[in-house]
Amino acid sequence: MYQQTGAHPDYSDKRQPLKKLNDAATAIAHKAGKVFVTLAAGNPAYDALDRVRELRNAFMHAKERDEAIDPVALTSVVAAELDENHCRNFLRQLRQGVANVYDQLPDLTPPIVTREDVKWLGEFEIP
Repeated sequence: MYQQTGAHPDYSDKRQPLKKLNDAATAIAHKAGKVFVTLAAGNPAYDALDRVRELRNAFMHAKERDEAIDPVALTSVVAAELDENHCRNFLRQLRQGVANVYDQLPDLTPPIVTREDVKWLGEFEIP
């Protein structure tokens, strides 16, 4: 939404984040005379971006699931879910999700690196 309006959304906008993303990207594409293919549940790009939202909400202690939030248990669950292999897979899916959106909006610069196997600072690999 920031790319579309120049302002971050606030709490008065009750739409889900990916609905906001789809709506803003559609408006940006329409303004440029292009079509944006919206992300939907089950699409790997949508699922990766939705997982980012869930993890962020969990760390911010936002309650969206039925179970209670236990910071200690959450830390171990997230650590187990994001071991090196899971982390590489998650980052790959996130990168692909962002690329899926920004490839459809070529006039905008993605907020993260969307290419695979980028090397920074010599040998530091971004999976």
